Amino acid sequence: MGLFPEIDRKATIKNTKRFFKKVWPRIILQSGLTAVSLHSPEITDMPTSTPSGNSNEKLVLRMLERQDEVKNVIRCINSLEHKKSLILRDSFINNIPDWKIANQIGYGQSRYYELKNNALIDFADAATAYGFELIKEKS
Repeated sequence: MGLFPEIDRKATIKNTKRFFKKVWPRIILQSGLTAVSLHSPEITDMPTSTPSGNSNEKLVLRMLERQDEVKNVIRCINSLEHKKSLILRDSFINNIPDWKIANQIGYGQSRYYELKNNALIDFADAATAYGFELIKEKS
């Protein structure tokens, strides 16, 4: 075994798809952000202050945490190679059908899905740095 354990590609792709289909919409909803704001989010490394002493503190804190998670997901997507980033952004943020994305980037269906699966693996790997546990290791 090398520096990194071997990844179970099939299980990792499944976990990452589940994240984007089930978890991601809830993160967006709880963040208070709109779909429009996701197209050009303001990503800053400036720390945000947390409210204190307010009866709504937990709600506001959760919203701020979800906004940070949105920023982290966008950072992960943006860190990928251009075509992989484009595929994930169009597929899971812009909700464009796969066949349309494949046509836009000039790939046939099989090559497109191969690239999308590679993008999902790369995203899962990048997301590990932000605490998202999507990687499934081979046993």
